[in-house]
Amino acid sequence: MSVRRVLTASRVLRTGGLSFDGVDDYASVSDSPYFRGSELTIMAWVNIAAVRGSGWQFLISIPFSYNSYGWALIITAPGTQVLFTWHWTGGHKGIFWYEDVTKAGWINIAVTYSESNATAAIYRNGVLMSSVTGITPYVKPSSSPLTINFFKSIKGLIGEVRIYNRALTQDEISRIYNTGEIIRDGLVLLLDFSEYEGSTAYDKSGYGNNGTIYGAQWVIKKAKRVVSI
Repeated sequence: MSVRRVLTASRVLRTGGLSFDGVDDYASVSDSPYFRGSELTIMAWVNIAAVRGSGWQFLISIPFSYNSYGWALIITAPGTQVLFTWHWTGGHKGIFWYEDVTKAGWINIAVTYSESNATAAIYRNGVLMSSVTGITPYVKPSSSPLTINFFKSIKGLIGEVRIYNRALTQDEISRIYNTGEIIRDGLVLLLDFSEYEGSTAYDKSGYGNNGTIYGAQWVIKKAKRVVSI
């Protein structure tokens, strides 16, 4: 009789991130020209416990001059839809997938926009969930800050927030998800939340886009993603 062994491998996040209470906790990064280019990638590890309020709740928002935000990663209350949205002249557009993320545990979300082929895409754990072509976002200068948990209505953990000033490929996104690789090409924000104290999350990209923490608590114990092999 043979015994089949089940092995496990764990991708350990560089830190556990920040814990948000879903009431009044948020983090803010001063506006930077590096966030307002014509191409971008936003990535974050999230572990969502609850999404309060109703309608769209902003997890990460990058401001333009139109209606306070331009690019936004959004989770709808009560947590059943994940959207990547952007402002168009005359309104807003978006792409999404449906999932109750309050039951998902740690997941990696990545969104991209490429001006060269006018394509936006959204990924879950390195897998493409949705994309759309033929879009031209409404991009104008802004002096408002980038905000994590903009409406302060998402309760849970956020770790390893990255922004690139280019659209990463699916292969690059998959590599980051699977190995935690720090791809430096185009990286303009990396908050790895390794400080564990104080009110500042220091940007490890080299561009000095440090974040200020309002109320959120440091998660010192490392978070693990365990995968059966």
